[in-house]
Amino acid sequence: DRSNHTDAERRACAEQWNAAFSDVGFALIVGHGVDLQLIQDMRSGFRAFFEERDTSLKTKYSYGPNGNSKGGYTSLGGEAVARSQDGHGGLGDGDGDDGDGSTSTPNEAKADPVESFVCKFRSDDDGSKMQLPQEFDVVAAKYDAEMRRVLECLNRISECALNLPEGYLTKFYEPEPNCYLVAKYYPPSLTSGIESETRYGAHTDYTGYTILKQDDSDAGQASGGLQVRLKSGEWKDVRPRPDGFVCNLGDLIEDWTNGRWRSAVHRVVAPQPGSDAAKVSRLSMPFFTGPHDDALIETLPTCMIDGDATRLSAPIRAGDHLQRKLAATQV
Repeated sequence: DRSNHTDAERRACAEQWNAAFSDVGFALIVGHGVDLQLIQDMRSGFRAFFEERDTSLKTKYSYGPNGNSKGGYTSLGGEAVARSQDGHGGLGDGDGDDGDGSTSTPNEAKADPVESFVCKFRSDDDGSKMQLPQEFDVVAAKYDAEMRRVLECLNRISECALNLPEGYLTKFYEPEPNCYLVAKYYPPSLTSGIESETRYGAHTDYTGYTILKQDDSDAGQASGGLQVRLKSGEWKDVRPRPDGFVCNLGDLIEDWTNGRWRSAVHRVVAPQPGSDAAKVSRLSMPFFTGPHDDALIETLPTCMIDGDATRLSAPIRAGDHLQRKLAATQV
């Protein structure tokens, strides 16, 4: 609510926002107004689906390979996110380093030991909406609405941080932004059947802001969890905060801002074999956002370098940019 803050306070927040995405590519969101009970209910619903349903009942919600237009369920081993590396964030740009010290090429990356469910609330061409499992159908719709409200706030902050007129970004997100809620469920390491030092490979996200509620068990070190790669190449643990969301940017925004803001490389490290953390599951809930599919993206006017756009040689549809990345992750 603008009435609760002065212009000076909003400018100070925007400066912090700009610094976070220029230097690291990750930020922590607090004061968002999302009910913590709603978050807990969302977690409980997803866990009930993944842990209490037989595989045959989960695959009833499979509508195609990872990245398909309807969303739904993807089974264990159906995704290899590190295959999406294409140079954003300085990762997979032909130097042979995948971010883990390996010299494998991106298309050789192993499948990730993760199941997922993608909730999309946009209508299909025929006007129908996807049917969600009863474990989380009602709460997911409420969560989606709250995340869209947060997205609008992030756009206003970003406009201020990038010296754009207020409301400038609105036209790219209307009539409806391309948003979807994803549950990433990592079974205990002893039961996944997939050997890997990471639970989710080193990668960058694809489009706009990712508003993430990570697992509360991400304690780093022996417990594993989310890490971000700094400009120095060092991997830094991202510790969860109960009242906060982690926010990072996708590749489209890195291109849109002409490289001014970073699409940060990140990964999920597996817990040490035999540790207590290896015996328990992990659940994270990223909410992916972006402009509507037909939005034509070209370098923002305040991000030109000496009048030139070095990232986008020509305008691109937001939907085309996304599908190119999704297709690369399929196993």
